[in-house]
Amino acid sequence: MTNNKGKEKTVIANPSGDVVVISRTAAFALPAKEVFEVEKIGRSKEKREQFLSGVVDINLYENAGESFYSVGIKGSGMNTSIPKASHLYKVEVIEGHNFIEELLETMALSFVKYKSFTVMPYPIKYLNEYILMCESGRSQKG
Repeated sequence: MTNNKGKEKTVIANPSGDVVVISRTAAFALPAKEVFEVEKIGRSKEKREQFLSGVVDINLYENAGESFYSVGIKGSGMNTSIPKASHLYKVEVIEGHNFIEELLETMALSFVKYKSFTVMPYPIKYLNEYILMCESGRSQKG
């Protein structure tokens, strides 16, 4: 088994029978182009939303009937740099309804990833970690 960690396709179903596939795209979220035209952005929530939407916090986008999300850095007011670009993740509905908005809440839990958000819903992240742990144990025995 390969180490997925959100780099391939992840199929998620809810108890209602809805099924979505999350896949990482090659696209990145970028700040608003106006950010390069101002001398000082400021640290307020309003300024972060105005200039850095997409590179901070968790964002949901709808474009031509398709859903995407990005997971940037935590939008705390003291951040002065963004260490890496955040990928856009595409959400495709396989059956039923798109329930990604409900899943996005599970990515903002601070205990899942130190000082950051997780790009996969935390139950999926934990399942991936468990699979890796089991595979590691098998390879050490055999």
